[in-house]
Amino acid sequence: YLDCYIAGLFARRYVISHGANETPTPSGNTRLIDRVLNPDWTDPVTNQYYLAEDPDNPIGERWVGLEGRSGEAVGRMGFGIHGTIDP
Repeated sequence: YLDCYIAGLFARRYVISHGANETPTPSGNTRLIDRVLNPDWTDPVTNQYYLAEDPDNPIGERWVGLEGRSGEAVGRMGFGIHGTIDP
């Protein structure tokens, strides 16, 4: 689950999936640092670059960048919440 807090108050819980085995999503508290509409993306495993308009861009039309604040996520950047092209 992803729990969203605003000003310290619980706002909503979302059912999510996490990163693939090659790039697992770290557990812990995070802070939103970026929001991008139609992002380009580079696959961290293969280094393949996708333009935003590419129908094969696997992260879809939205990117919400996160910064780790505690747990395994502390100090980590470059991960986030995103869409998908999968049905």
